[in-house]
Parts: sequence; C-alpha cells; structure tokens
Amino acid sequence: PQTPTPPTGNRKIWIRQALQKRQEVKSARIAVQMAEAQVTQSMLKFVPTVAAIGTLQGQNAEGFVGRNFTWSAGLAMQIDVYSGGTRFIEVKEARSKLFQARLKLAKSLRQIRNDIAKADIDLKNAKTAVLIARGQSLLARRSYALTQAQYKAGVSTAVEVSDALNLYRTALISVLQKELNYDVAIVALQRAIGAYNP
Repeated sequence: PQTPTPPTGNRKIWIRQALQKRQEVKSARIAVQMAEAQVTQSMLKFVPTVAAIGTLQGQNAEGFVGRNFTWSAGLAMQIDVYSGGTRFIEVKEARSKLFQARLKLAKSLRQIRNDIAKADIDLKNAKTAVLIARGQSLLARRSYALTQAQYKAGVSTAVEVSDALNLYRTALISVLQKELNYDVAIVALQRAIGAYNP
C-alpha cells in the first residue's frame, strides 16, 4: 500500500476544508434551513388568505348597454380569528426545532475544530516519535557495530554481541511501529478534514 502524505496547510485551512467536505456539517446546515422554513411556514398561518375573483362573459347579442362583453372582479379575504392557540403552539415548536438545529450545527462545528486540533497534535507527536526512534536505532546500530569490533578484538563476549544485536533489532521494530503510528495519524487528520479517500 501507498504511504499516505500529510495534508498541506495549517489548521485554519483544514477547518475551512472540513466545513465544506464533512457530511455532518452539510446535514446540520440542511436541518437548520428546514427548521427556518418551518418557522416561516408556521408564521404565515397568521397572514390572511386572499383570493382574487374575476369573470369575463361574452355574448353574441348586445345587452341593454350595447356591449357584447360583461365583466366582474372581486377580492375575498379570509382570516382565522380564533384557532384555539394552535398557531402559537406551532410557531413555538418550530422555533424550538430551529434552536435545536442551530445547536446541533454549532456542536458539529466545535467537534470538527476539536477533531482537527487533536489530529494535528497527534500527527506532530507521531512525527517526533519517529525521529526519536530513528535516532535510537542509529545508536543501537553503532553500539552493535562497536560491540562486534570489540568481540573481534577479544574485549567483549558473545553474549554482549547478542544483547547488542537484540537491542538493534528492537530499535528497528520500534522505528517501524512509530512510522506506522505516523501513517495512522496522517489518515486520522485526513479523515478529520474530510479528505480521506480509502
């Protein structure tokens, strides 16, 4: 598998990308829009219903006035004077749902900022751990080479050479583990940004 590359930029850029790409933000924004529409719809129930009525009639015989066409126009308006308080309750419920949707959106935004901050810190820590493990591996390799040279010179024992070799192998395994942790931290940051494509 290909080694993941860390995203370029800084936290501000990553947060901006995440706000555009992450699905929970998109769904929370849609929920806010729907709740706003519901508030508007419930408020419109207080507005009277207005209807315009018009007729145009034509006849082949002229009437008393000497015209073939007659017309009439009218305007009708209906308003509910008393609805038992249901309109007020609907408005209150719609506003409550809007408040909840906005809270959910704010929570999503806060969670994204926290996810990105944590992933960024984890990535920096993992990178530092890789550098430390590589340094320890280099020291273990030098120690092993020195112990081998001492053994050839007759100054150290075979047990000391074996111990140095075990330390060197352990250091190599530690480097691999730290590099894997670094790759996992990169993927975690990509996922927090919303840029992870498996």
